[in-house]
Amino acid sequence: LEQGSVHDSLVLLSDRLGQGEKKLLEDSTLATRLLWRFRDGVHFDGFVARLRMEAPCQSKTFLDTFLRSEEQLPFLKYTADILAWQALLFELFPMHSITRAQAQEITNEKAISMLPEERQKEATELCLRFCDGFNMGLPFLHPNIFECTPNPFLTKNKQVDLSMSGNPNGMCLSTPITFSLPSQLQDETDAAGLCPLQLLRMAMALHNNLLQALTASARFSI
Repeated sequence: LEQGSVHDSLVLLSDRLGQGEKKLLEDSTLATRLLWRFRDGVHFDGFVARLRMEAPCQSKTFLDTFLRSEEQLPFLKYTADILAWQALLFELFPMHSITRAQAQEITNEKAISMLPEERQKEATELCLRFCDGFNMGLPFLHPNIFECTPNPFLTKNKQVDLSMSGNPNGMCLSTPITFSLPSQLQDETDAAGLCPLQLLRMAMALHNNLLQALTASARFSI
């Protein structure tokens, strides 16, 4: 229905109505014009853009921080699982007990099999949660995994590829424990060992930024 045809029909009808009905019709005509007036739609991107265009305000610090970190926030729930899985591996392999070459030959599943049988089910569940967190968090370590070191374990589409074959191949039970044991040697870059380190650093930064923003907002509101 076009705006012009609606208006013409209302005007024609007004000639046949009394004064009271005409006043009601005039109000209806105004409402019709407002209804057909062009305006931008309401959408989330517009809200974010408007929020950032306005003058900075301390009370919006937390909301701004939340919006900038929203995509990464679900990863925070895996922080405890990452630490627990590493603690289990440190229990099995104390510091300096194996070389990196030996660790490359030991899969997550094989490490679990070294535990007493009554602990293996719980350890497997823990490892699977660790795998979920690893696969969710690693794409955020893009393009570099550390300083100027590119992340070699992501495809062009930022999918996890631990085999570096170009095909998605994420963390799982058959992955070597080198991707679980944190390692950062001076003057040497061990990309596999950097993965768990950088994931925890990212979680720490997310957590601290949110708490700082929340504290600032709460102090402003008081």
